[in-house]
Amino acid sequence: MQGGTTFERDMRLWAKKKMNLKFDSGGITDRVTGEAVQLIPPPDAGPIEAEKLVFERLGLDYITPTLRNTG
Repeated sequence: MQGGTTFERDMRLWAKKKMNLKFDSGGITDRVTGEAVQLIPPPDAGPIEAEKLVFERLGLDYITPTLRNTG
């Protein structure tokens, strides 16, 4: 199993069951309306800031990549 798989799966399940959102490689979609959830980071934001927006939208505290369960 590739690293990060368990964490990513758990985030997708959380999005589905707790937030009624679809979260996949295409982004985040509201399961009720079918609308894409727009997460727009500031122009000077890097990848970490973009990740933090995803965590925030899912109602989760940000977890750095080094602390994520990858097993």
